[in-house]
Amino acid sequence: MNVIACGNKNTAQAAKEVMDKGGNAFDGIVAACFASTVTEPMLTSLGGGGIGLLRFPTGKTKCIDFLTDYSRSKSHVDAEKIVVSFGGEKQVFYLGYGSLGVPGCLEGFLHMHKHYCTMDLATLLAPSIRFAKGHKLDNFQAFVFQVLETFCMYTDDSKEVFAPNGILLKGGDVIKNLKLASFLEALANDKQSALQSFREATATTVAGKMSTLTPEDLESYQVFEREPLSMNYNNYELALTPPPSAGGLLIAHGLKFLENKLGGIKHNSPEHIKLLVDSTKYSNSQRTKEFFKGLLFEKGFWKKSLDRFGGTTHISIIDSEGNAASVTSSNGQGAGIMVKGTGIMLNNFAAEPDLMQYKDVYLPGKRITSMMCPSIISKHGQMHAVLGSGGSNRIRSAMLQSISNLIDFKMSPQETTNASRVHFEDNLLQVESGISPKGLEEYETNLWTENTNFYFGGVHIAGINAAGGDKRRGGTVILS
Repeated sequence: MNVIACGNKNTAQAAKEVMDKGGNAFDGIVAACFASTVTEPMLTSLGGGGIGLLRFPTGKTKCIDFLTDYSRSKSHVDAEKIVVSFGGEKQVFYLGYGSLGVPGCLEGFLHMHKHYCTMDLATLLAPSIRFAKGHKLDNFQAFVFQVLETFCMYTDDSKEVFAPNGILLKGGDVIKNLKLASFLEALANDKQSALQSFREATATTVAGKMSTLTPEDLESYQVFEREPLSMNYNNYELALTPPPSAGGLLIAHGLKFLENKLGGIKHNSPEHIKLLVDSTKYSNSQRTKEFFKGLLFEKGFWKKSLDRFGGTTHISIIDSEGNAASVTSSNGQGAGIMVKGTGIMLNNFAAEPDLMQYKDVYLPGKRITSMMCPSIISKHGQMHAVLGSGGSNRIRSAMLQSISNLIDFKMSPQETTNASRVHFEDNLLQVESGISPKGLEEYETNLWTENTNFYFGGVHIAGINAAGGDKRRGGTVILS
């Protein structure tokens, strides 16, 4: 059985379409990744970055790192700062030419296709091209547009896609990105020519601008294959993302703290929540200078993370042959800047608020770290589940709780994604609806009244003959 879990029904359909034609999990994930840049356009983009784990029937696992880079230029360019009000809450956003990280998604998707796929690129791109020519916007994606309206409306080129009549598109409207459809058609016809055209168009887009992105950055960008971070947890084997992703290491520290402590404890009881909080405190205590060697940062960096809208999406797939793929990609919140003639929005990773505090630690040409952590769980060498999440710095709490739910509490994938979550940051415990505050009086708490909220991540899980799509972020599953 083929199992697909992700954040959008059209993204899932793209994977199903190629796998029904005989494609494996890697064909499915590449088709879905390209489709997600069309169907989830403010969460990911060919101008963004990401990271993935690929597992083969032999048990061998590879990490594909296509995270964004800092520019090789040593000059600093300030991003544009915008304060946006969401009811009683205000958030600071950074966008524009001073926010651009070197894009990696296009190169990453093509790398996976070249080395691991069985089908031709044109077949894998066919669903994306069809969706780019017009598809109905679902309510979750329309909500994302509303949250990120400033980015959607930043330039005439972005308005052409997200507000073609001068008004932001809403759920049920047809969204078209004909320039992106044309680019994808060119890519399907001649990969190398289209890739070079993308680089040239991006260079033209930033020409004459004070920008954090240069033509040299695009020519020198590389996708890296890395060995996953491996660990054992309560008789299961985990593959997590290695540096330069920080997520895998932090989740590993949290799980090691929890190991052998949850026996006989009721899920989401006060005792359970206190252990989750303590595990977060423990993993935070590991954020030392030594921890960040290879992650770019100096001592104390990222000690404080800001809670922001996490413009990220995830796809999990297992096929009937035993191949598995888990890929997380993101555009930050997007820079609002579209690559001329392509319909592709560039990322704003070089202006992440966490990073803007520490300009002196920028290393030209090096990876920008991330909390993204696609993961794979096995037992005695046999596949158990693949999963990952969006959600900025909440990724690690969502993933830690989901991995524990699957292993310690023996939950199904859908039970795992449905379970209420907590997130502990800056001595404040965020408590999702469904968890009683009784017994948690020792913490300063913020109790959420909504049944679910995208704040707590979006974990999509593919298991063996079962899947879980996180309704917080458009969860969709297909078993075929």
